[in-house]
Amino acid sequence: MKKQFFSNEKDGFYGTYYENPKGANCAMIGLFGDDPNDFMAKCGAKWLHKNGVNVMCMSPDVKNYGHVNFPLERIETSIKWLKSHGNKKIGIMGMSTAGMDSLVAASYFPDITLTFGLTPSDFVWQGFEQGEKDGCGIIITGSSEKNGGKERE
Repeated sequence: MKKQFFSNEKDGFYGTYYENPKGANCAMIGLFGDDPNDFMAKCGAKWLHKNGVNVMCMSPDVKNYGHVNFPLERIETSIKWLKSHGNKKIGIMGMSTAGMDSLVAASYFPDITLTFGLTPSDFVWQGFEQGEKDGCGIIITGSSEKNGGKERE
């Protein structure tokens, strides 16, 4: 699979472009997981290739499992790159929290003409990290608060 890599520092966004081997003039921005080169991203790219599109997989940064620093401008920069490389139509899809990101991006950028939010939240989350990296060790489930698996008093 032919691919091209992008970095935040050099290109203004972190991603991998998976060019459709059969050729295409449209692309899907895939927000599939924690890294644009992981198994889920590659499977998503292969599936989208079967459906006749190029794929730009993106994530906040290298193995970044958080959702703290993923400005929409990075998606905008990738849209500009895709358009400058022959992609006339652009869609976006994401799963879970990235599904929320895809809906928000589509609401800001009119160049996105097809949007899939797969199990997105019904509101926009503030940034958060996994584990206790953001200082939040409390997990709220239903009406109870738990800290490390123990009920808080």
